[in-house]
Amino acid sequence: MKRKATSRSLSDRGVTRARFTAELAGSGQRCLDQAHWPELPVLVLYTSADIVVNPTGAVELARRLPQGEIHDNSAPSDLMAK
Repeated sequence: MKRKATSRSLSDRGVTRARFTAELAGSGQRCLDQAHWPELPVLVLYTSADIVVNPTGAVELARRLPQGEIHDNSAPSDLMAK
């Protein structure tokens, strides 16, 4: 007999919003802590027009990468005009 698929919230699965937020913040810090590992160029794209995510994390990540380059994607690009 097949079980009916149901959507369940995170709290139904025992994951609280506070725990989820803490895990998310921790994963960002782990990413920054390990940014020295890549041995290839990395382009970090962000948009300063984002009203949800603060771009400081992207800027910090690019700063910590050995071959990191950052580009604010909120400015119109010449490629988009073509």
